[in-house]
Amino acid sequence: ESENQTLPKTSKYIGGDLGLKSLLNLSDGCKEPINHFEDKYRKKLYRWERLRSRRFLKAQQEIAWDHHNKVLVPRQLDDFKNYQKARIMVA
Repeated sequence: ESENQTLPKTSKYIGGDLGLKSLLNLSDGCKEPINHFEDKYRKKLYRWERLRSRRFLKAQQEIAWDHHNKVLVPRQLDDFKNYQKARIMVA
């Protein structure tokens, strides 16, 4: 089964066309539709990118506040768990 098998030759030919409205159009009339399953994930990715940038800005403000108040152990980006979670979700 896994090896190449020679099939009997027929006199039928078929042509295929890749398109934008349907993925594959064959000359015998068969059409293969395009699956748009990535739209849901694109929306989620867009949401997480917005969250990531917002959390990054908030983290930068907190780091600047620590620097302004001369905190002995100022926070780094690794200390902000919500930013790290958003960074992982985008990556």
